[in-house]
Amino acid sequence: MTASIATMGEIMLRLKPPGRERFFQSPWLEATFGGGEVNGAVSLSQFGLDATFISALPDNPIGEACFEYLRGKGVDTGHIVRGGDRMGVYYLEVGANQRPSNVIYDRSGSSMATLGARLIRSGSSIGRQRLVSHYWHHASFEPDRVGAVEGGGCYGQEVGADRVL
Repeated sequence: MTASIATMGEIMLRLKPPGRERFFQSPWLEATFGGGEVNGAVSLSQFGLDATFISALPDNPIGEACFEYLRGKGVDTGHIVRGGDRMGVYYLEVGANQRPSNVIYDRSGSSMATLGARLIRSGSSIGRQRLVSHYWHHASFEPDRVGAVEGGGCYGQEVGADRVL
């Protein structure tokens, strides 16, 4: 039996100029998806572990493309809440020589910002799953150390994960 691991966090749309170009040095931006917790889930899945990603995504074509990306990487998307208007975006300018990389975040009003906090704070159920009320963004904990959540259990145990990262 392989270990199962759940990660929680915001997946974002990453836009970057080609190669090591500066912003607007060319009219093109490459679009991919990224974020610390989702990158962890994808890596773990690629190593053969059962990985679940817990998050919120908009119910629009960009959100659907993100779902397909995660499914294609073998990540369980069954605990991603759909709703809100948009994904968070970050703009990446890759460094070159002595010039450091530059990152600009645009998260205000994202699905995670508008749905995630409200759902997590209330401990609301989604289907039969309960979300942890105190640990959401950039959370790292073991389910047996979190303690009980209103109604019993913690989310990591309810999604069947051995560890929630």
